[in-house]
Amino acid sequence: MSEQEVTYTTLRFHKSSGLQNPVRPEETQRPRDVGHRVPWKFIVIVLGILCFLLLVTVAVLVIHIFRDGQEKHEQEKTLNNLRQEYQVMKNDSSLMEEMLRNKSSECKALNDSLHYLNREQNRCLRKTKIVLDCSQNKGMAGILNKVYSVLFI
Repeated sequence: MSEQEVTYTTLRFHKSSGLQNPVRPEETQRPRDVGHRVPWKFIVIVLGILCFLLLVTVAVLVIHIFRDGQEKHEQEKTLNNLRQEYQVMKNDSSLMEEMLRNKSSECKALNDSLHYLNREQNRCLRKTKIVLDCSQNKGMAGILNKVYSVLFI
């Protein structure tokens, strides 16, 4: 292969004004219909309003979801507190019932003792009455009858 010299050049073409903005013959002959123009401004405004309404709706929904989540958390805390209070009250109630049973057993025992003491007192009173009657010299037969009635009746 032989070495050849290569030269590069840049070519610039001048464009004529007629070629820069070619005009189609159809467009020049036909006038534009005013009724078929697309109302871009109106469409942009409507789409902007729809986007704004969508953003507002999403914001409101997010706020409601967040608020509902907080309310649910508060209600769960309140429910747990109420459950704990219920357990405490239930335990207190059980203790009170047990104390009431103990007190009623004590009352029954005291009531039985009171009846026994009342019977003993009545017996002592009858014996005292017999002794007093004997001291007034009423006679031996009357005294024996009273002693018999007190002891065996």
